[in-house]
Amino acid sequence: MDKQAQLKKFKWFASMLLVFMAMVYVLCEVVFFQYAWAGYVKAFAEAGMIGALADWFAVVALFKHPLGIPIPHTNLIESSKDKIGNNLGNFVISNFLTAETLRPRLKKLQVASRFGQWMIIDKNRKKVTAEILRIIKEAISKFNDEDITAIIKKQAEGLLDRMPVNKLVADGLEKVIHDDLHQDWLTTIALHLRDLLDENRDKVRKKVKEESYFLVPGFVDNMIAEKITNAGIEYMQNFATQKNHHARGQITQKLKSIAKDIQENGEWAARLNHLKTQLLSPENLHEYSGRLWIYIKKQIEEDLNKPVSAIGEYIDKVLYEMGESLVNDVKRQERIDRFIQIQALKLIMKYKESAGELISQTVTNWPSHELSQKLELEVGKDLQFIRVNGTIVGGMVGLTIYTLTQLFHS
Repeated sequence: MDKQAQLKKFKWFASMLLVFMAMVYVLCEVVFFQYAWAGYVKAFAEAGMIGALADWFAVVALFKHPLGIPIPHTNLIESSKDKIGNNLGNFVISNFLTAETLRPRLKKLQVASRFGQWMIIDKNRKKVTAEILRIIKEAISKFNDEDITAIIKKQAEGLLDRMPVNKLVADGLEKVIHDDLHQDWLTTIALHLRDLLDENRDKVRKKVKEESYFLVPGFVDNMIAEKITNAGIEYMQNFATQKNHHARGQITQKLKSIAKDIQENGEWAARLNHLKTQLLSPENLHEYSGRLWIYIKKQIEEDLNKPVSAIGEYIDKVLYEMGESLVNDVKRQERIDRFIQIQALKLIMKYKESAGELISQTVTNWPSHELSQKLELEVGKDLQFIRVNGTIVGGMVGLTIYTLTQLFHS
């Protein structure tokens, strides 16, 4: 049953009780007047009617003018709406939004432990994970590719401006030389060159023949080409197998020279800067940023559309570990709870006046008649008991007075 129906029901009950008292009074006055007991019953009914009418007036006066007559100090809710709003706002601030009231309640919340216990339950965690994935998917679909590209480009430009490229290259090169890492690279290159020469003997012969004089016999050209090829293969073989090969030392010295030149902003540093400028020009950087974003976006979308998403599994794992940590780590619970308590209390104390103003303003902005109806729906049912009690209590008082009067006269 809704509130309106309940209010109507109790109003009808209280009114019928008043009608019943009136009928009893009339019967005692007209029909049973010759009986001695009728006086007692009539006194009860008469006082009951008076109590019922008085309380009916009091209850009705709260919400409207009784019988539509603008009697002073009636229709109190509508006429005192602003005062009610201000008093209600001040009441909430003074009695609820105080440090003394809030601090014990905030201490009992145990947010960290409860959140952790809630999070380690699979169905709860899966709901959170699914919602996070939905938000990611929706956000990805709504992102403007050009806007994201511009953001990546801007961040990359800022990073490159702050990044000491020359120093990084020079330091990297010195580290390679110091740890002899380049030796393995040189060995690999030499072996590849050896195999390349061996596989291209015919090309070497052809080239030698093209550069030879026409008077030189072909077999001589072939012999020269073979010697050149074999010499090259042997040199590369020796280079690859001899760790102390003189050419290795020359290359090492050259690399050291390049590293020093870069450190001192020399010719190689200028070349490096020129290469950086060419490779990372605004146009190229925009293109790289666009390609990077498209690649990232595609990977994310493909993963989110899989039955088992790697991103989802990772989020689920993180949430579970977070929940487990909050459940088992008492010190962390205390730190988080203390932080929440302090911040919540600060926030409430900072804005409690605004909360009071909000309550006051909300009540003030309600139409007067609507506010009166709202309050009557909320408390009107209980107020009808005042009428019922007034009828019964009034009747008992009237009966008592009548009885005492009879005893006095007797």
